[in-house]
Amino acid sequence: WGPSIVMWVWSGFGVTSATLKFFFVLHFLVPWGLLLLVMFHLIFLHSTGSTSSMYCHGDYDKICFGPDYWNKDMYNLIFWFLFLGFSLFYPFSLGDPEMFIEADPMMSPVHIVPEW
Repeated sequence: WGPSIVMWVWSGFGVTSATLKFFFVLHFLVPWGLLLLVMFHLIFLHSTGSTSSMYCHGDYDKICFGPDYWNKDMYNLIFWFLFLGFSLFYPFSLGDPEMFIEADPMMSPVHIVPEW
């Protein structure tokens, strides 16, 4: 099973054009597909309402959860805009300080321990 799984997932044991295309698809196109699905969710579900019995449809015995869904969505939207603004205006605050250590090509970094 091992070699066939490696061939299917990695397109071989080395980095080739097929491997790079696979990573391009995963890291570039899949997030756009997820964004498209989120947009479909926001447009169709929130514009027409849910068919769940817990959503408000006129029965007085039911609890209306519609405002709770809307509040949850707004809190998430505000959180993501704050996180996006923080990461855009202060990009190095969430990074690793070791990324700014100047590399010495004649010496292994401290966090890489050789096996010998």
